[in-house]
Amino acid sequence: MVKIYKLFCLSFLVLLTGSVFAQQNTTLKVIVTSPASLAGTYNAISGGFGATMNKGDVLSGKLVATNDGSANPLYACNALTNAAAVSGNIGLIKRGDCEFGVKCKNAEDAGAKAAVVFNRLTGGPIVMGAGAVGDSVKIPVCMISLEDGEKLVAALDAGIEVNLTFRIPSFYDSFGPLAFSSPSVQSQPFNPSVHFANTGTTDLTNLVLTADINEPGGTKTTFTQTLDSLVPAKDSLIIFDLYSPTKQGSYTLNVSNNNDKDTLSTSFEVSKAKFAIDNVQNDVNVNLIMMLDYSCNS
Repeated sequence: MVKIYKLFCLSFLVLLTGSVFAQQNTTLKVIVTSPASLAGTYNAISGGFGATMNKGDVLSGKLVATNDGSANPLYACNALTNAAAVSGNIGLIKRGDCEFGVKCKNAEDAGAKAAVVFNRLTGGPIVMGAGAVGDSVKIPVCMISLEDGEKLVAALDAGIEVNLTFRIPSFYDSFGPLAFSSPSVQSQPFNPSVHFANTGTTDLTNLVLTADINEPGGTKTTFTQTLDSLVPAKDSLIIFDLYSPTKQGSYTLNVSNNNDKDTLSTSFEVSKAKFAIDNVQNDVNVNLIMMLDYSCNS
């Protein structure tokens, strides 16, 4: 009962302090560069262990399917029998039978410079836990979906060379309204903002950043900010003009720039009488919140 009461109190506090902002975490991009039939950006989630890639970091290489000599060779639960092929390349592994840390450590021990694990279940990638040995893994690791993994395996089985790149985008830490969903009577103006890093080796000049807010009903509001110069290995917090959501419905905030193809997106909604920290939990009715003692003392 105390936990529920505190949740309501927290929700009420957030509604009163509409200027609080939420942070979107850095997102890894896995980009297949060849063959052309598979080229594109794949949805990926960094592992909860392994080497950390910083904003702007790039790692590229040839993809090689792991083989641990078992009936399920892609599981990589044992020492790899094709270490010579994996060495210096990126190991492709399938989820199943053993801990993620064991799989990626076996790939690393075989000389892989990174590991891509694909899910054995539908529904997209998940965050991989370290397990007993994951903390000793020193290479970047990530997970992709079952569907994407099966496409890559099919190409490798057909003798097609697959090359891919791990990349952390130049954009990071997008800020928007804290609540995924806010009642329209409590909706507050906010300044969309994002960090942008110069990951190149030369100065960036006349960098134009654009924030497009796609609104309910198909309308769009666009803000731009220009940086005269940004030196290599430096970043800048870009704060756009104040924005006031006025319509009930779903909004999407897309940020882009004129230097590269990186984009960053987040979403939120304005509802009739619902508050939600995110889109899957913590929904509460604003009328219930208003009846509470907002001192929130335990």
